[in-house]
Amino acid sequence: MDEVLVRFVQTLRAAGLRVSSSEALDAMQGAHTVGLSDRAALKSALRATLIKRTDDIPTFDPLFDQFFGGDGQDPQG
Repeated sequence: MDEVLVRFVQTLRAAGLRVSSSEALDAMQGAHTVGLSDRAALKSALRATLIKRTDDIPTFDPLFDQFFGGDGQDPQG
């Protein structure tokens, strides 16, 4: 799971979002708490830990949906 989250953070950074290392660690802890099976809970946990500005939500949401797909798994492999 950690490798998937690292790739997701890299994707967010590549899209111009500022994500610190401590925020990435918080996101990993949140993802481990909610798991990958509940996609809505995972999205909420990652959004809460990785997004600082509401202006970043329109970038985050579609990237999350593309990255995690409909089954909560990373389509990138």
